[in-house]
Amino acid sequence: MKREPPKKQPEKAEKRLFDVASFRKDLLAGGVAAAVSKTAVAPVKQDKYKQLFMSGVNKEKQFWRWLLENLASGGAAGATSLCVVYPLNFAQTRLGADIGKGPEERQFKGLGDCIMKILKSDGVVGLYQGFGVSVQGIIVCRASYFGAYDTVKGLLPKPKKTPFLVSFFIAQVVTTCSGILSCPFDTEDV
Repeated sequence: MKREPPKKQPEKAEKRLFDVASFRKDLLAGGVAAAVSKTAVAPVKQDKYKQLFMSGVNKEKQFWRWLLENLASGGAAGATSLCVVYPLNFAQTRLGADIGKGPEERQFKGLGDCIMKILKSDGVVGLYQGFGVSVQGIIVCRASYFGAYDTVKGLLPKPKKTPFLVSFFIAQVVTTCSGILSCPFDTEDV
């Protein structure tokens, strides 16, 4: 009678599938990047673009030009902020595709590792793969969002003294319409 060799016991120092510390660090980095790009950077840049595009435009006499300038300043602000934050969005997408694999097959260890490996293999251009499609979508989204919001608020009798609830209602309608309009172009979270 032939005896089977003893089975190997699994190693105790086996790597975990999910590293909580790495997850927290990456979540914080991604959250900060998104918050900065979508709440702080875009509106500031939009004010600069409004100065550039809308100087000398009278909304009572040139309404359609004023509307187009509002849309253009919103789109330009969105595109500019995307230039800053796109590498992080791209790296997050790559990490998302990598996460479904086991620890041994994963290509990246975290957000920083992902960015550094892409930089080493493809250079800065590698972090902007797919940027053309994404920037088209953000221009449509932010043009319709910022442009429509500023246009509607600008049509009110006292835009600077608009009650909070009215501004909130305008923002909700504009956000919904902007999302619907830009949905066919959406390549990332807007």
